[in-house]
Amino acid sequence: MSFGNGLFGFLRWLQADPSLIIWESFLYTVLPCWKGSLIGIYVLPTPSTTSVKFLFACFCAVVAVLVAYAAYKGGVDKVSFKDTSANTTALPSSQPAPIPSRLSWLLLAVVSFFGGVYLVPNIGVGPALTTYLGLVIMGFPVQAAVVTGIITGGWVCILPFALNLTTGDVPMTLWLMVIPGVYLGAKSAPLVHAYCGMQVILGAFAVLLLFNAALFTLFS
Repeated sequence: MSFGNGLFGFLRWLQADPSLIIWESFLYTVLPCWKGSLIGIYVLPTPSTTSVKFLFACFCAVVAVLVAYAAYKGGVDKVSFKDTSANTTALPSSQPAPIPSRLSWLLLAVVSFFGGVYLVPNIGVGPALTTYLGLVIMGFPVQAAVVTGIITGGWVCILPFALNLTTGDVPMTLWLMVIPGVYLGAKSAPLVHAYCGMQVILGAFAVLLLFNAALFTLFS
């Protein structure tokens, strides 16, 4: 996550379209999540392997439902949590960004904090999804919320990765074996999407997530 999303994904979108990055959100997502991660790592007791597997299975199931819904709608950018039946006219791309209230940002910070406490230290994922959902509900464009969520998901893992690296808990051999695949995947993703189509990619991803959820549930 730290390199696939936080580095390669960030640099890709920074080069492609930096206007899709909601910079002000990081103050209310990344920083609270880091604080929560410190509590989850150093204060709370380490959960059992069974608990971690079950938590990851539940997370996969939830994401699978959202991904399957996005595949049905024709893409993540077509998913909306607001009623648009009263206005079917597409909004212009130059639409000004919303101005969320302080309470909205505070709620996002609280959700990010608890994501850092329970999700990041145990399964390494979660804040990308919570950030995306929160930003969409707050009124930001879906595509900008997707891009910002991807980057957030990578950046929140940097601190736990660094802490585990200093304590020698990172399996460096396995980690180095994964990095080239993550890099090639990030580089080839546009070509794969163009060849297969977004709906096929999302459908396959939903099936994979459901398979992982079933696998972790059965063997937890």
